[in-house]
Amino acid sequence: MTPDEGKTLSKVTVTASVVDGEVGKPYIDTSKMTSFYYFFNWGANLELVDNVDTSNGKNFSYMFYNCKTLITVPQLDTSKGSDFTSMFSGCRALITVPQLDISRGNIFTSMFYNCEALITVPQLD
Repeated sequence: MTPDEGKTLSKVTVTASVVDGEVGKPYIDTSKMTSFYYFFNWGANLELVDNVDTSNGKNFSYMFYNCKTLITVPQLDTSKGSDFTSMFSGCRALITVPQLDISRGNIFTSMFYNCEALITVPQLD
């Protein structure tokens, strides 16, 4: 169990854009979240992730765990992160990841385990 577990969703605000009477896709305000533990895990049919504010994130463990159809992720601010355990583990369709600042990280167990299609991983600090 992580220190933030069970507390993260209380800091999330969900809004939807409305244009010409049509409701658009929801926007999730994650700017105050410190833990992204299991945030997108087992994301069935998840191929792309729009920008997610991870600027206060410290725990990125299992964030995309077993998102088997995920192809790419946007640039993420991981500069405060310390735990990256299994962050992308099981993302079998993932082709590339952006540059990640993992300079404060101390746990990287299975970060890219079972990423069978992964072609590019930027140099990690």
